[in-house]
Amino acid sequence: MMSVSVLVISGGDMADPDRIGRDMREYSSPVLVCADGGARYAAAAGVVPAAVIGDMDSVDAELLSYYESRGSVVIRYPVSKNETDTELALRYALSLEPKEIRLYAALGGRIDHTLANISLLSSSMLRCVDTRIIDDRGELFAVDDRAVVRGSTGQTVSLLPLTTEVSGITLEGFEYPLCEATMEPGRPYGISNRLAGTEGRIQVRSGRLLVIHYSDAGGEAGATSM
Repeated sequence: MMSVSVLVISGGDMADPDRIGRDMREYSSPVLVCADGGARYAAAAGVVPAAVIGDMDSVDAELLSYYESRGSVVIRYPVSKNETDTELALRYALSLEPKEIRLYAALGGRIDHTLANISLLSSSMLRCVDTRIIDDRGELFAVDDRAVVRGSTGQTVSLLPLTTEVSGITLEGFEYPLCEATMEPGRPYGISNRLAGTEGRIQVRSGRLLVIHYSDAGGEAGATSM
């Protein structure tokens, strides 16, 4: 049975690195994995990762040596490779057979890196594991079946297609409900919906939908895939 929760730190923006330590305490069996420069955020938070993975072009050798002395596994890849450091870290996370993956510092900075990290949510390798990008304003995750978004009334929830077509989209508990709708790239009408209460339900018949849940309206963002 999968019981490990893996927290992966990428190299994007992270205003509050201490959140890593706080969030780790919420899980019974957390494992921290850093993608290259994400190791700097772990150092700022005062935590030691189980593994640091990547081409190591964004983290200094002294920090890596310190982590190795504390038992961290350091896996080095060449700079010239087909995978991003974040993808490699996620693949390592999957090798641990986790029940869930939380990806931090995946947004901000270079827009190509941000888009690449979001696109990873559509990867077939992640479809069997509850995987979410966490940032300072909320969370992002993908749906290809059903999900429940839990939060506060008025919180913004935006929906975008991750595949060429997402059909059979039904929304309940939102300010703008849908019934058997279709979304395609280039028609972003799923932007800026809102929770009508504390819970919104999403159902998708085919395709993969990106859910962006902001916690702006008060309360904590939270969602459960079903």
